[in-house]
Amino acid sequence: SIETGLGFSEAVIFQFRVLFSELDEKEKVIKKIRNKIEEMGVAVFPEEVKLLTSIIGFSIFLAVALMSDIATVTRFQNSKKFCTYLRTAPTVKSSNKTRRVGKVNKEARPLTASLLSQSVIHFTTAGPYLYPKLMKLWMRTSIQRFSFLWVYT
Repeated sequence: SIETGLGFSEAVIFQFRVLFSELDEKEKVIKKIRNKIEEMGVAVFPEEVKLLTSIIGFSIFLAVALMSDIATVTRFQNSKKFCTYLRTAPTVKSSNKTRRVGKVNKEARPLTASLLSQSVIHFTTAGPYLYPKLMKLWMRTSIQRFSFLWVYT
């Protein structure tokens, strides 16, 4: 077999081309599905998606995923209950001068929390005014909880 400059045979190069071609096709299908999800989500939750996408780091896809998960914010009594549902608020026990911060609820919703964690990187481009405040908040909390503290502040 004929060797290339990288040491791969023609057969291996052919296999790479076929696999990359298949990968390109799969990515096109994924993009179509994602666009359809966004389109349907905006139709079902137009006001919520508009509000959530006004927050730096929230894409239409993330807003639709969040709203699909929770259905309506009014089902939660307060922001603490909402954060607990999404695995972002730890249990806190305090009495007098003692305060203990526990773990997050492992039984709750990991998908939306992980999606929100992925969007945190966009907060760093929020501008010179917000960046120092975000970094202070970042240093005091976990990455998942950071997402929700940002939403509620």
